[in-house]
Amino acid sequence: MKISEIFLSVQGEGIDQGEPTIFIRTIGCNLRCKYCDTAYSFKGGEEMSIEEIYQKVKDFDYHNVCLTGGEPLLQKDIYVLIDLLLSKKYKVWVETNGSIPIELSKKENLFWVIDWKGPSSEMEDKMFRLNFTNVKGLREQDQIKFLVSSTKDYNFAKERIALLQNLRVKAKLLISPVFSTKNFTPELEPRAVVARVLKNKLPVRISIQIHKILWNKNKRGV
Repeated sequence: MKISEIFLSVQGEGIDQGEPTIFIRTIGCNLRCKYCDTAYSFKGGEEMSIEEIYQKVKDFDYHNVCLTGGEPLLQKDIYVLIDLLLSKKYKVWVETNGSIPIELSKKENLFWVIDWKGPSSEMEDKMFRLNFTNVKGLREQDQIKFLVSSTKDYNFAKERIALLQNLRVKAKLLISPVFSTKNFTPELEPRAVVARVLKNKLPVRISIQIHKILWNKNKRGV
């Protein structure tokens, strides 16, 4: 597998925010979101075997693991790694960009975090819709996350949240305000996104990326 970095930090976003977590960031992504903050993972990296990855994870002596990218589902052996980690009693979160069909399962300690990209990403037409509307596959421990940087993003999220509610999808619904990057400045600040969520009484959790507050927002390995 092609790996960008493996590091220990705290989970920066989502319903498990603040949990000490080992991150495995893979190389490669099939999308090019305008606000991407991990473009360094598009290429390069180090070729590592499943066993080498596991040994590095084992050395941290923690049992929460997050597979992220880039896009981890591009790695052909990703499910082999997931199964190995689960067999070793790790809890595994998979952060995916929503464009690649997911092999959902009922494995207790496997958690999906699926982005549903909106207009600002310029990747909304790349989404695999069944990832989000799979009523039988998604569980309460899974998460669907809308990244919001503009009014268009917010309205996009609001419409799809209503759809998911009507379908009675069990996954937790999150809205994550987008931070600025070197090449992107969001229209809405996080507090403006929060104000709209409260005004409209959306049934979501606000997910602020705390790692961008604790450390420099462009710092790697955190």
